[in-house]
Amino acid sequence: MTKIEFMEGISILQDNFNRKLSVSQLKLYYENLKDMNKERYLANINEIIKKSTFMPTIAEIRNESRKQFSNYEQRDYEDIDFNKFYVN
Repeated sequence: MTKIEFMEGISILQDNFNRKLSVSQLKLYYENLKDMNKERYLANINEIIKKSTFMPTIAEIRNESRKQFSNYEQRDYEDIDFNKFYVN
């Protein structure tokens, strides 16, 4: 991702959260996000502004935490008798 593409996403974030990043913060964000695909980066930012009320961290923009559970299957609890569980 180029610096221009990076700043496109940062501008969206700064406008949405009404917060300007300092030069050192911009460098930190760019160094840690520059390996991302532009389309994925902008898609993640657009998803964040719909769901979050705070400026995202680098990890939130990278969307790493959500990848961890992307293939998670919900357990089936239909055949479990919860009356057999006891609390100590």
